[in-house]
Amino acid sequence: ADILAGLGPAGQTFYNRGLEKAISTNDVPHSFAVSYVLELPFGPGRRFLNSRGGLARLVGGWTLTGIHQYSAGTPVVLTSSTTVPLFNNTLRPDGIAGVPLGFDDNSFDPAANRWINPDAFRVPSGFRFGTAARSYTNLRAPNFLNESFGLIKRTNVTERLLLTFRAEFFNVFNRVVFDSPQGNVNNPNFGRISSQANTPRQGQLALRLEF
Repeated sequence: ADILAGLGPAGQTFYNRGLEKAISTNDVPHSFAVSYVLELPFGPGRRFLNSRGGLARLVGGWTLTGIHQYSAGTPVVLTSSTTVPLFNNTLRPDGIAGVPLGFDDNSFDPAANRWINPDAFRVPSGFRFGTAARSYTNLRAPNFLNESFGLIKRTNVTERLLLTFRAEFFNVFNRVVFDSPQGNVNNPNFGRISSQANTPRQGQLALRLEF
């Protein structure tokens, strides 16, 4: 059979394998992540405010933690309802040469704009495969950005009792990371983004007594 498949990373046909020469649909060209644990230099045994008074016990024993994540989006998977007889899977659309693929502007508004340019792709005519590539380097889901912080306070109540307080905050700057756009050209919402990929800012507090 000359048909392989059509959705995502799978090929469409043996007779046009040039369309399969593309980046992986899991490709992330830029990714940066850092985590840290910083013990603050205050309190008994530290550099500053190291007396044994009440103030030193209050400001001592604090630890700052953080996780920062920044990465490019993965390629958008484009699909189209099949126009090939005896084949019930999803194929790819036609790509229109010379037309910008997507919205390239920091002022993107999901309520007003489409992330994918609908003029760049169309449903293939009957009885043939679409000409769009498996994926495009310049047509990706939005970038991912996240910052999370934590504060930990450890206090020796007695020689046998340790009290630990934790305050943790996720997506502390309340960034909105948009999800992948609708990639099926048959869908009226083709190219639109209708959901959020991350969660709004969240925080949690915890108190633990060890003995």
